[in-house]
Amino acid sequence: MRGGKESAAMLVLLGLAAWDLNDASGPKAVPSATLFLGIVAACFVAALVLSRRSAQPISRKAEMLVVACMVTGLVMIPFRPDFVARYVVSDIGLLLFFLLCMVVASTFLDELTDTRFVAWFVGVYIVIAVVAYVAAAVNLRPAYYWGGRWDPPYFMMLGGLSLFARHAKTAPRRGLAIALLAAMLVLGLTSGNRTQFALGIIFVVLAWASNVAVMYLLGIATVTVVFLQQLGVISVGWLASFFDDSRFSLLSGGADDSLMGRFREVDDIIYHVEHLNTPAQTLLGRGAGALWHPITRSLDGVSGDVYYLHVGPAHLGYRFGILGLALFAYWCWLALSNLRIALETEWTLGEKFWYLGALGFCLNFFLQNSLNDPPATLAMAVLIAITARDQARRRQPAETAGSLDPV
Repeated sequence: MRGGKESAAMLVLLGLAAWDLNDASGPKAVPSATLFLGIVAACFVAALVLSRRSAQPISRKAEMLVVACMVTGLVMIPFRPDFVARYVVSDIGLLLFFLLCMVVASTFLDELTDTRFVAWFVGVYIVIAVVAYVAAAVNLRPAYYWGGRWDPPYFMMLGGLSLFARHAKTAPRRGLAIALLAAMLVLGLTSGNRTQFALGIIFVVLAWASNVAVMYLLGIATVTVVFLQQLGVISVGWLASFFDDSRFSLLSGGADDSLMGRFREVDDIIYHVEHLNTPAQTLLGRGAGALWHPITRSLDGVSGDVYYLHVGPAHLGYRFGILGLALFAYWCWLALSNLRIALETEWTLGEKFWYLGALGFCLNFFLQNSLNDPPATLAMAVLIAITARDQARRRQPAETAGSLDPV
């Protein structure tokens, strides 16, 4: 990264940090989410303006799918009885933000995938993780406090630390990365955020996946621990006890209303589609801001219709129909089709970092709407930009390659 270009790109990180610093101290719900999403968008726009670069092309497939969802989402509004303006604005605003992320990703692709930018990202999110822990310890925001739960560690930060540990060129740097990774995993385990921690573990494994020797040693270590535990030489009862006493009890065979309620939400949406939708609503969705009524359960403290859907595919399918599901399928296809490349050495550390974030965007979408998560949304946009660049290079002669043609 160089000079003014670096400064403009750092505004992108500033916007992401503002969002998650606010989110970190209010884990029950993101405090003033609309305001802070606006702050993120303002930082992104400022970065684009300060960069003084002409607008870069966006992937035509992604752009057309997003715009199609926006158009059908607005067209289908009159065909239902409910209309809440702020919910319509929220749905359309999140899709517009995704388009903004694609412009930012294509404009600052070189800067965002630079190793130094990734190091700054990881460092900033380590600070946010510590701030989040302190905020929970002192009950900084009682109205949002939720039984000791706090956010982050953020799974992209854990993935970045893993990549630095994997690709460090010197022993001291590798040792520092491993020490920080261990510390952040401990914080993640105590945060009560199961999704962040589980994705972090997955990304630790994926970051080392191309190192056969390390994966072999990890496998041997795991088998050894299990064997010694079965022989009674060592005990992991404290770990089972920890899971039983925390929101991670699901890992030891339990479940809770928070997780099971999300599956019941999907049951409700299926009921609406089968019994309450018109054929047009089933095909094109109920439109932006559409509400749903709990059928299989009642929500604590909530009466009447509900807006928020945790499960992303249900959110997109219910409101934008087949086009919403096609958009999600496109995201998943990008993540899966690039998995082999990401695990090999063709991509740089920075490109692998954003790939892990895009993969997390898709995986997390099954438990919560990832469009409400600016860093993960930007990560998917960066993966789209990387894919567009790679396809452009394959189509063009070497001397003319380098531009991001729409794909």
